[in-house]
Amino acid sequence: MKLAPVSQKLKLFIRPAAGLFAVTMVLGGCVEGEDDFVDQDLEADFAATSPDTVEANVPNATPVSETCGDGVLDAGEDCEPSLGVGSTICADVDSQFDDGTLACSSSCTFDVSDCLVPGEGDACTYSSHCGQYAPVCVNGACSVGDEGDACNYDSHCGENSPVCVDSVCWDGGLGDSCVNDNDCIGAPYCVDSTCHMGDAGDPCIYDSDCNSGAPFCADGTCSAGEIGDACVYDNDCSEDAPFCAIDQCSEGAVGDTCAVSDDCSEAAPFCGGGACSEGLDGDACDSWDGDCSESAPFCVNSMCSDGGADDACVNDGDCSSNAPYCSNLDNICTTGEPGESCGITEDCISLHCNYTAGVCN
Repeated sequence: MKLAPVSQKLKLFIRPAAGLFAVTMVLGGCVEGEDDFVDQDLEADFAATSPDTVEANVPNATPVSETCGDGVLDAGEDCEPSLGVGSTICADVDSQFDDGTLACSSSCTFDVSDCLVPGEGDACTYSSHCGQYAPVCVNGACSVGDEGDACNYDSHCGENSPVCVDSVCWDGGLGDSCVNDNDCIGAPYCVDSTCHMGDAGDPCIYDSDCNSGAPFCADGTCSAGEIGDACVYDNDCSEDAPFCAIDQCSEGAVGDTCAVSDDCSEAAPFCGGGACSEGLDGDACDSWDGDCSESAPFCVNSMCSDGGADDACVNDGDCSSNAPYCSNLDNICTTGEPGESCGITEDCISLHCNYTAGVCN
């Protein structure tokens, strides 16, 4: 079998209303045996690709002159691709153009896609219609892409304001609008639709909304977690002030504010009277012995006591073995020996109280 070109070819150009482009269809076939024998499928292919058939299958298609592309500028043609546009310039086609390059499309019409309309706010259809000083076409107008300019995409914004948020170009700086952290550049954290630095006092939702200098998000605010900083949990506080006590970070040292003993350090493990203490004799306590240390194990009148002689007491349980009797006369711990204060006989070892003198016999 030998291959030979088929003499009959079809060229068809179409121009849909949606944009300028051309479609060229060329039919060819194999010729077997004699040169004048044409594959019988050719006629069917030709019928299927005839101008009427193709036009019917392409919405809004407009047939182009059959002479387009023959190298001769014919009536009805703006130009010929092989000849170019000659001396015609963009402004000759439309007065809105004052720069750019006019070209000839494959459908023999002027191609103005590279014609330019400089100047911010000037009318445009494509960005190619806009000049170098306002190079982007946004919503039918040329735009510089500076902060505050209209946009639909990040690509509509210039280098100095590269982020498009809420249809406006921003530089991603402090106070600019944002949707997520990617919209923030100079102020890298997006919180409540606004770019922030993540510094202490800045709003936050998570720790990740805060910078390394204030890494804790506590009660909606970035915090360094230092002494006195706001907190909700111990995790909101730094190693230097690891306890969250009554909504503030604390060292838990003697005298630091507390609500429970867990708010206090090992060095001052007891919380009494709203402050951390060592639980020593004279330290504050909250009416129970658990707020006091072994060396002063009795909480009497909101103060830790060792229960020694002359220490305050309410009953014998507030007194140590060295002074086991709580005098009912003056509420102090005594030995109960003769001469010690008493108010009832049980205040005395002898079980004899001189009520007149108020001492044990």
